[in-house]
Amino acid sequence: MGLIEANQRRLAKLYVDGSIPEDILSQESQPLNQRREYLEAELRSFQPSIRQAIDLGHFERNLPNVAARLREWVLAANDGDLELFPRKIK
Repeated sequence: MGLIEANQRRLAKLYVDGSIPEDILSQESQPLNQRREYLEAELRSFQPSIRQAIDLGHFERNLPNVAARLREWVLAANDGDLELFPRKIK
């Protein structure tokens, strides 16, 4: 986009200096603006999307309850339930 920006600055300088009339400025600016918008959209498509923030406070508040429920399940589990766990933990 550096070349597009340079051309836009050059056009603006020529217009401010009075070297080109407004209609020429508009005519020359339009394709540059369209190209810049296209390139900016392409750039946004390559950037990773913003993921929803994880609420660590939610986990902190609920962890004791989850641990208590897991403890109850383990204490009440029978042999069939324990097959969910691997025999060896490496």
